[in-house]
This record gives sequence, C-alpha cells and structure tokens, in this order.
Amino acid sequence: MEEENTLEQQLKTIQKKFKKIDSGIIVKLSEIYDTLLNTLETSAHSLTRSNIILYGLPGSGRKSAVKYAINDIYKRETMRIIPIWIDAGVFQTENEFALELVRQINAQSIEKVSKNDIFDQSFTFKNIEGSLKSQDGTWVLIVDRIENLVTQKRQSVLYALLDWLQNNQNSLTLIGITSDLKFTEKLEKRVKSRFSADHLHFMGYAIQDCVLLIQKRFEKIGEVESCEKLSKQLLNCFDSKNIQELLDFNFAQLMKPISYVLNVMSTMLNLIDSKVLEKKIKTHELSHYIYGLLRQALDLHQPFTGLVYIENLSNAEKQILICVARLIKHEKYPITFNTVQNEIIQHRKRNQQGSLFHFTSKVLQKATENLIQLKILRLQDNEDGEANGKLDETKNIILLVDYRLLSDYLVKNANKLPEILKDLAEV
Repeated sequence: MEEENTLEQQLKTIQKKFKKIDSGIIVKLSEIYDTLLNTLETSAHSLTRSNIILYGLPGSGRKSAVKYAINDIYKRETMRIIPIWIDAGVFQTENEFALELVRQINAQSIEKVSKNDIFDQSFTFKNIEGSLKSQDGTWVLIVDRIENLVTQKRQSVLYALLDWLQNNQNSLTLIGITSDLKFTEKLEKRVKSRFSADHLHFMGYAIQDCVLLIQKRFEKIGEVESCEKLSKQLLNCFDSKNIQELLDFNFAQLMKPISYVLNVMSTMLNLIDSKVLEKKIKTHELSHYIYGLLRQALDLHQPFTGLVYIENLSNAEKQILICVARLIKHEKYPITFNTVQNEIIQHRKRNQQGSLFHFTSKVLQKATENLIQLKILRLQDNEDGEANGKLDETKNIILLVDYRLLSDYLVKNANKLPEILKDLAEV
C-alpha cells in the first residue's frame, strides 16, 4: 500500500468512494439470500426450470442478491450462468421488450434469432430455443419491474413467455423483480394458469446488517486506497451505542432501502469539515461529531416538501438544479459550479439550442446562490462564503434534496418543464 495521504486527502477519497465500493454484505447476511441461491442452483440443475419473483422496495438489494447468487454458483460449481437483464419499465410497448430480448440473446449466442421468430400473428418464444442451446450454460432472464408487463394489452408477451416455459424443456430460468405486492393478483386468468413461481420477499434487515454494511465499506476503502487510518477511525465510530440506536430507529425499524442508507451516509461524509475532523480526532470526540452529522444528514433526507415549489423557481434556477441531478445520475464528480456551467454549455452545443435559455455566468451564479439560500444546495466546507453570501465556484456542490425524490418529481412533472429543460433532465 502506498504511503498514506494527508487527512484532507483521505477524507476526499472516502467521500468519493463510499457509495461506489462494493461491500456486498447485506444480502449475504439475509436468510432470503440463501433461499434465492438454493432455488436458483436447483433450477440450474433441473430439467424443469423454476420461476422466481423477488418482492421488495427499490434499493432493498434484490438485484444485488441475484448478481451475488450467480457469481456464487459459478465459483462453487464452475457452472456457467448466462444472465439477460431487462428493465420492463423502460419500454412503451411489448414489441420493444421482445426486441430487446432478441438483441441480448443474439449478443451471446452462436445461432442467431430473427425478430420474425418472435413476431408472427402472435408472440412466440419457441423458436429461440435453438439459440439458447447453442451456448453451453444456463440462461437466466431477469426482468426488473416485471409488473409493467401486466399493464400491457392482454399481457401477450408475459403469456407467451410463461406458456413456452411451461410446455418446453428449456434452459432458461425467469426471475421477476417487483415492488408490487399485488403483482400476481393482476395477472389475467390464462396467464395465472401458466404461472408457477417461488415468491421471495426482500422487505427488511436487522440493525447488525446495516452496521456491517457501513463498516465493510470503510474497511474495503482502507484496503484499496491510501486512507486506511481514517477509514478505521470512521469504522470504529459505528460501534457506538448511540450511533447504532440512531441507525436502528431511522433505518432498520422503518425498513428503509439500502440505497437510502447509502445516500444518508454519503451526505454525512460530505458534511465533514476536514479542519473540524482533525480537532475531533485529537480530542477523542470523533464518534460524537459523526453522530451529530448523521442527525443533520437524516434531517436533510426527510421528505422535502419544497419540491412542490420547484415549478415556482426561475428557469435559471431550474437549469442549475436539473444539471446537478444530471451530473449525479452519470456520476460526473466532483460537482462544482464550474462543472455545472460547463455541462450546461456542452449540452446546449450538442443540441444546437442557440440563445434559447442561454443564461450568462452571472445569472447562473445568482441562481446557484438562491438555491443555497433555499437550502436545496450547499457548498462543501464553505462556512466563510455562506457568511458573506459569496459563491466559491471551485467548492463541491452538495444536493440537500433526496436525489430519488427529485428524480421522481422531474419524471412526474415533465410536462411542466420547458422542452430544453426536459431534455437536460432526460425525462
């Protein structure tokens, strides 16, 4: 390992890496993971494949569990699992869903499938069997937001797929992922008659799982980056009874999604002031300091009623806020005023938007300052700037609104946005 960086450098590394690093521990501690692993393993060895439906809130670890199960089966048995991941929520029609299935099969098969093999007078999947058998391995079709196939007319694709799975000895296991607990109740009678599945629920986790998830991330960052000392110090804070009680009350008891836990933790880390951090370490008050920042982060992630007032923001303010969300979505860090302004300029050039909504740098600066005053944005380590009202263009911008809530709001209210901002928001 390289020589350790300064405290400030270590902090920046941890802030940047915490959400990205793969700890993979929370699903492996859950009993439901073992059930999923055994069901998938049994299905892979059987001539009759099983269908599996995973229920749970977005961010509860369902997709991660499937990924770990596939990897575990391969490691234990060197059995090749060929996964096809499709998000049914992004397709407007059944045709689009079926075409994506064909595309992914063709990308991994020797024997190709024609789209005409699926689209005839009605949907059929029997002609893809040769393509599946042309590759040595077990195919697993994972359909995220599978409930969207239920809303399609006559549920034709779902019916054809289940009919084929039921009536043929094939080499494909279907895993459906949904947050809709009434998914099976919405199936048409003819679809339900062909639908036999193991139903697994990813609904909750214990506080011990939550603490280990957080500590494992600090541990792994310390192993692969030059910040082992600070990572260990932060890791040890989560042995504190006060911090664990805080996490239990706000995360585990409320069954908050894992993504929410990581978002709150990321916000807490971004609230750390490196100078204050150094003092708290010297005075042995680090755990108390982290406890206070966690409370602040939790407050910032409470449902933000101010979202309903976004439509009252100026177009310049909307442009800044939407661009920050865009940069977060595509993980273009660090996010500063300069990078936001540059992204807006590049987006305008790519779309040849000319002078429409072409705000000057001064106007965008003022818009950013307004969003900071509204406590929608904050600049990291900028107490002096906040006191005199000045914007430091090089400081990291922190989004104080829950990113998922903001994204959902933009999608639901896309019709209220000017076309140029709708395009910037990718809705």
